[in-house]
Amino acid sequence: MEGQFAQLAQGILMALQPISLIYIIVGVFLGLFVGAIPGLSSPMAITVLIPLTYPLGALHAMYILIGIYVGTKLGGSFAAIMVRTPGTPAAACTVQDGYPMAKKGKADLALGYATYASTVGGLFGWLLLFTAAPMIALVAVKLTNADVAVFAFMGLIFVATLSRGSMLKGLISVALGLLLSTIGMDPITGLPRYTFGITQLLGGLEFVSAMIGMFAITVVFSDINEVFKPKLKFIGAKIKLPKLKEFFKRWKALAVGIMWGSIMGPIPGVGSVASTWISYSFLKNRSQHPEKFGTGIPEGIMAPESSNNTVTGGAMIPMMTLGIPGDPSTAVMLGALMIHGFRPGPLFFIESSDLAYGIIGGMLFTNIFMFIIALISIGVFVRALGYKRSVIFPLVLVMAVVGSYANTNSLFSIWVALGFGVLGYFVEKYGFSVPCVILALILGPIIEENMRLALVLSRGSYLTFLKSWPSAIGILLSIFIILIEIFREIKIGKNLA
Repeated sequence: MEGQFAQLAQGILMALQPISLIYIIVGVFLGLFVGAIPGLSSPMAITVLIPLTYPLGALHAMYILIGIYVGTKLGGSFAAIMVRTPGTPAAACTVQDGYPMAKKGKADLALGYATYASTVGGLFGWLLLFTAAPMIALVAVKLTNADVAVFAFMGLIFVATLSRGSMLKGLISVALGLLLSTIGMDPITGLPRYTFGITQLLGGLEFVSAMIGMFAITVVFSDINEVFKPKLKFIGAKIKLPKLKEFFKRWKALAVGIMWGSIMGPIPGVGSVASTWISYSFLKNRSQHPEKFGTGIPEGIMAPESSNNTVTGGAMIPMMTLGIPGDPSTAVMLGALMIHGFRPGPLFFIESSDLAYGIIGGMLFTNIFMFIIALISIGVFVRALGYKRSVIFPLVLVMAVVGSYANTNSLFSIWVALGFGVLGYFVEKYGFSVPCVILALILGPIIEENMRLALVLSRGSYLTFLKSWPSAIGILLSIFIILIEIFREIKIGKNLA
């Protein structure tokens, strides 16, 4: 434990370097700005900016990306409170009480509760990351190839079954991503697969370009009608922080949000959208005055906002220790680390301990600066609500094209991004899941390589996936989750009949 604290201290010192703080501040500011603009998202911003971080070291690049990731969580609540339009999907729950409080003339106080709750939740998420990640890493180094394959597959099952919409469409989205991940050289035999004679595909689909297409270009295609809508009307805003006594008097709302954020964050693929609604519903159902929810009470803001930011630390845990993204944003950050030559997974805390603890140290200051920057610059972020999409969307497209080209210095990467942008548009249009496709594209090679190595070592025996308790538990959990979702959808079908 002493060694862990010593490494954390070293990570904090790395984050305290002036240049590191500058990158953290830039990332948080961009995150708050992007989060405040409805239609934009954390994965989109991170994806578009990844190529711009190539000249930086891996740690400084991660500081910017983590700053965006954390900042968008709070930034999304600004639009939710001010104009009843959540800046990010996770902020949709904050609308329930944030906007009614603003209509009462207490927008500044609503923003204050959101800022306090997000900061406290983010700090608890950081504490969860610091305490749990190294312990999980110690266990993860003992995992076999079969265990890693099963856990990665379990992550996809969780993503598919717990994603918005039907489980079947989630599974189809995962299958599409897995199919696309097989393009390129066979990892065992070295033979080309599905390349159709295109030499650029021998190394597989370039996943940064794929992510840029599906998270950035798809947004432009899907929301192109926003260009023709009038600007959102908003009022001037400032943050009025509630007295600490008033804030912590509502500790139950804070505890519920942190509890569900801590539970849902480390589950691969679940993310903050589910945790916010579960937190809100849990608090409302156990309240002595449930009728007050939705009328503009602070508890209705504190629970989802604290849960929203607690998830950020939890979602980093499977990404850093198992190489399995906790949500779409950490999937993009996983790709960023791989581009910089690092492979998060069971050995990450051993082989790259400086980077691992540097990330943890940086995440602490990311949450602190989120609070400070929100207080100082709230006017800038609220005014961002009025920016015309006719200006923002062309800028996103330009950044996407430049980013795709900068990744490989090849025009082919631009075509890959555009192709995935079109694919993502149709995936969303017909109710399938873009995050499921991307997560499967990233995890597909990990599953295939580890599964085939496990079969080679066991001489083709599939019983190898049941011989160790981690993989056996992973398979049982996957089956359990699928059965729960099947029964849930049957119940919904009966209610509709």
